[in-house]
Amino acid sequence: MKIVKEIYDFTRANNLAENECDFSRNWLNKSARYYNMLKLTGRDASFDALVRLSTNLQLRKGSYQQSAIGEMRAIGEQIEEYGIKLNNVMKARSIAEAFCL
Repeated sequence: MKIVKEIYDFTRANNLAENECDFSRNWLNKSARYYNMLKLTGRDASFDALVRLSTNLQLRKGSYQQSAIGEMRAIGEQIEEYGIKLNNVMKARSIAEAFCL
């Protein structure tokens, strides 16, 4: 899924995740190899993983935005943007799945 990859790339670029295993465990709250499995199989992240990712973005956003350091606040703003984008993807997926029932 494109949004999960974007967020992974962002977390790596800003030293918020050390690697795919760390991202899987600490951002998706899944097993260490979950993100790698998504990449290898081309599967979309589970809705549960997306909810957990959204929650983790929300939790981290506030602490970064309240920082006295400008760079940290900028990361907080980017986290907020990714959170909004992710929530829009989740809404669209929910609607699409509702119509497929």
